[in-house]
Amino acid sequence: MRAVDRQDDTGDLEASGVPPIAGLVLRTCLLDLLDGAPPRTPLWITAPPGAGKTALAAAWAESRWRPADGAAVLWYGVEESDADPLRLFATLGGFLGLPHGFGTDIPPEPTPQAFAEIAGSARRWLDAAPPGRRAGPRLIVFDDVHLVPPEAVTITLLPVLAAALPPEDRILCLSRLDPPDPAAVAGPVTDLRVTAAEYPDFARDLPGGRALRRELFLAGLRRAGGWLPGVLAALTPALLQAGLAGPGGNEAAERRLLLATAFLQEGSAAEWAELGGAGAPALLDRLAGAGGLVSDLPGGGLRKQDAFQAALEQAAAAELPPPALDRARTGAARLLGRRGAVLPAARLLLAAGAGDEALNLVLDHGPALSLAGRNRELREALDLFPAEVLAGPRPRIWLAYARMPYEPRQAQQALAEIRRTLAPETAPLEYAWALNGEARAVLSDFFDFRELPRLVEQIDDALPRLGDAVPPARQTLAITRCMAILIGWPDHPDAGEARRWIEGALPFLPPTVQLLLGSVLVNHLIWWRGDMAAARPFLGRLEALARQRDMAPLSVMTWYYAALSEAYLDGDDEALRRLTDEVVAFAGDRRVSHRLTNAFWVVVQAMATAGDRAAADSMLQRYAACAQQRWRRTDFIGLHHLRAVVALCAGDTTAAIAEAGQALDYARRHGGPHQVATQSLLLAIAHAMAGDVAARPYIETLREVAGRTGNATFLLHADLAEAFLAAAAGGDVAGPWNRAAEAAGRLGFRRIAGMNRPALARLADTALAAGAEVQATRRVIALWDLPPPEGAHELWPFPVEIRALGGFAVQVGGSRVAMGTGKAQRKPMELLWCLIAGPAEGWAQEELADQLWPELDGDRAIPALRSTIYRLRKLIGTRAIRHEDDHIGLAPAQVRTDVARLRAALSALQDPAAGAAARLAAFDLAVGLVRGPLLPGIRLPPIVEARDRLQALLAAAGAELLLAQDPADPATALRAGRLRAAAPGLRLPPPLARLAVG
Repeated sequence: MRAVDRQDDTGDLEASGVPPIAGLVLRTCLLDLLDGAPPRTPLWITAPPGAGKTALAAAWAESRWRPADGAAVLWYGVEESDADPLRLFATLGGFLGLPHGFGTDIPPEPTPQAFAEIAGSARRWLDAAPPGRRAGPRLIVFDDVHLVPPEAVTITLLPVLAAALPPEDRILCLSRLDPPDPAAVAGPVTDLRVTAAEYPDFARDLPGGRALRRELFLAGLRRAGGWLPGVLAALTPALLQAGLAGPGGNEAAERRLLLATAFLQEGSAAEWAELGGAGAPALLDRLAGAGGLVSDLPGGGLRKQDAFQAALEQAAAAELPPPALDRARTGAARLLGRRGAVLPAARLLLAAGAGDEALNLVLDHGPALSLAGRNRELREALDLFPAEVLAGPRPRIWLAYARMPYEPRQAQQALAEIRRTLAPETAPLEYAWALNGEARAVLSDFFDFRELPRLVEQIDDALPRLGDAVPPARQTLAITRCMAILIGWPDHPDAGEARRWIEGALPFLPPTVQLLLGSVLVNHLIWWRGDMAAARPFLGRLEALARQRDMAPLSVMTWYYAALSEAYLDGDDEALRRLTDEVVAFAGDRRVSHRLTNAFWVVVQAMATAGDRAAADSMLQRYAACAQQRWRRTDFIGLHHLRAVVALCAGDTTAAIAEAGQALDYARRHGGPHQVATQSLLLAIAHAMAGDVAARPYIETLREVAGRTGNATFLLHADLAEAFLAAAAGGDVAGPWNRAAEAAGRLGFRRIAGMNRPALARLADTALAAGAEVQATRRVIALWDLPPPEGAHELWPFPVEIRALGGFAVQVGGSRVAMGTGKAQRKPMELLWCLIAGPAEGWAQEELADQLWPELDGDRAIPALRSTIYRLRKLIGTRAIRHEDDHIGLAPAQVRTDVARLRAALSALQDPAAGAAARLAAFDLAVGLVRGPLLPGIRLPPIVEARDRLQALLAAAGAELLLAQDPADPATALRAGRLRAAAPGLRLPPPLARLAVG
């Protein structure tokens, strides 16, 4: 349950989704009840649908919380998918400023036995809020909590969240069901019925309520049984009456003006005059000045309050003659249509009997609605019409577009059937939109890449036959053609031209098209070309568009896919966790969580290559659960691909081969060349890591596809596989490794598919021993952060290199570090000396503190030690010092010392199971490392003891080995002389002493 520090500004989440309260009654008794709830306990409101839960919570948020200095409110709409707490953690993290990425390693369906551990981790995460984040109180409202099963971990965590917040914060839960554990919540509040005592609230807050008599209020209360919607409906006639003539006015004339505007709730002075005549704006201005019934809009214009609007509509329908009623409806509908409010406009036109106008309005707005991601609204608008009206090609086309985000395959099939009945010469507009929709359906859902080349060919055939009569459709077809080539046919002869066309067209396209098309280009450059340098500028420029709230969800999700890919390949774990939080929260907010599969596909690979197996497994489960909601053919490829990646990163080549083989089978049947090559990549590496020549056909596939598409990543993996095979067979490792190292340096990817760092480290070490290009190899080792294998080659580049035999020198990143001789640097130096000379497993911190501060007691020595560790890390790097479980030592994967190498050589020298040649090689290495005594001149007791121990061990083990050698062999005499030089203060056995002298 990991997280990283959050650096971004998430203030835009504070007002997320709070319903407006204009026209709502502030029910004092219930608001006071909520105010009096105990702190650090969830407050629970249980009531049936329509009882006023949301209205009460919104009124409490806006009237009692918003006015507080620095206050913030988060409105969280619960979904069924929130049984998995990932979206909850992502959204709360943004709102509370908590570390990113918490919960990615929690399974989406944890067992009840794991709840206690999850709750404990959540408490620690919630306690990690940065100091000084916000001073004001915070309210978090969970709406529709009943949608999540009561036994889900998300429900269990609500009391944990409330208990962890400061006492001025509150958690409010709205549900149709009672709380699973009533003892864990405040309340619950269950009775929201209006009482007679609330008359002052209604008279004060209801639009026109000043004219509301108590007797009328009580009568409405009795008729409604106390339920809020019924009470408001019963009082509606009084609201309309309150909006009529002021002193000296003509009540009947003003009533006619108001009724003429009855079907428009907000508008400008010109729009009110268009509907009600020249006097309408003045009348509405007067009502706004009087307060209650009409309010001023921030950007100009006026808005009728909800209850007053409902009263006007009812009165217009009852009182206006049919022609006047139709004029009022059609006038308002045309104004709404000009604003793009298609659904209410169509409803009004149909109510006015203008069915043809309504249908044309919906169909004319079809492209804009689909482009903006408003497909549900398009579907609802078309559903207003009877089936016989929708039987023509044009309505059927936009019905298919409306289905596209939810049923893409069915939409594509419907559009193909329609197009077969059309010809581009006789029905160019319909033909163009049908063909465009077929391709977009495949592109939007990635369900069958094999269709895309066929559709590109059909677009190429259609474009010259469409003529010049449909320029918007022609441009849309051209855009779709470019997208289809870049995503589904990367080896098309026009792929380069398509990229250049997109680059040139982007600045001149509508923002949502810019974002979608630009993000497709970025993904093509990253995944199809391996060209991050070309992708990065576009990705940065598109971010501002992706963060605009009016962008189509599909366009935004496509951008997040690209941004996550960049973070993954850059090895930027912090950015990856931040972006994962953002896309999960965004998808939940926009109700498109089913589209998270592409994002999860990247995240699983990133976490697997980072070595975080728990998080990779949990996110893989989320990928599978998300994919099951709509099972695209490519999801079968993706699921087996991800299983193969996780297995390969963990070193399980058998499982990787089995899973990648299934993925390749699906890819050959349903994918494009890129999907085939991607699975061949995993199979090539997995077989090659196992030393199996079965890798060769997959290597050839990679080279063949790379030759057609220009994909540098495929060539890199082909060369890596060749190097693995050569290493296993004892062949030429340096050649293929040098090609791979050069390609890796050029690409600059810090993570690559199926990355198994230990295996790559062994391969790099073998390549160094085989004479591979040293500088290129060292750059790749640093780029991929490869851990040094046991007995790493002497040319292996450790981040920190320390020489302590015969002197003292420290290099960090290849550059010598001046450790300093002043008093301030003395203790870090002494600490480093102790770590160099100390045991390989490190020091117990109490023992080390006693060595460095013998004059201090434990309560003072341990803090001094921790401070010194911090200062030493500033000098040689945070990762160089390992401080875990109260033990302190140098990190062996980060620091290489000549002392550690000497100890390893001495251990090999003393190994009774080793052969004579191996022991002699260990002896030669040991005496070669000893350029003098350990840390000469340093008189710290641990250093003196280690110095004497090493000299004695070298002399004893070396003498034992040399006494067993042939004294007549000149090499024995030479080694005896080297042993005397390495241990000058110790006496050698007489036979060796004579050899050394000789």
